Amino acid sequence: MVPPSHESVVRVLRYDEIVPGTSQTALNQMVASEALLEEFEALEIIEKRMEALQAAVTTQQEQRRLNSLIRRWFATIPECRFDKVHKKQLGMLLGGSSVGVWFRVREWLHRPIHDLFHAPKKPH
Repeated sequence: MVPPSHESVVRVLRYDEIVPGTSQTALNQMVASEALLEEFEALEIIEKRMEALQAAVTTQQEQRRLNSLIRRWFATIPECRFDKVHKKQLGMLLGGSSVGVWFRVREWLHRPIHDLFHAPKKPH
């Protein structure tokens, strides 16, 4: 039973009714749109960070490393077990968040091996 003071709010929102043309309630759609908005905000932060990283690149080698890291993090199917296990840390590394020294060393050691076996194929 809805308290009388909240009856008009519940009636206006109709959060528990199925929205016509969908199989979701209004409340489910509101939650989904809020989650989508959070994803867009996160992507915007990542995009700004990528632009800052690109602006800081001074050599071709740095550019290749950055491109490889970006490709590895955005891959829908990770190319290797390391990337699959450490996807969150790779994102944190790109996003400017702090990651542990141990992870940085492991990624630094893994990078040449990854590039050797999983480098993108050049068109002939």
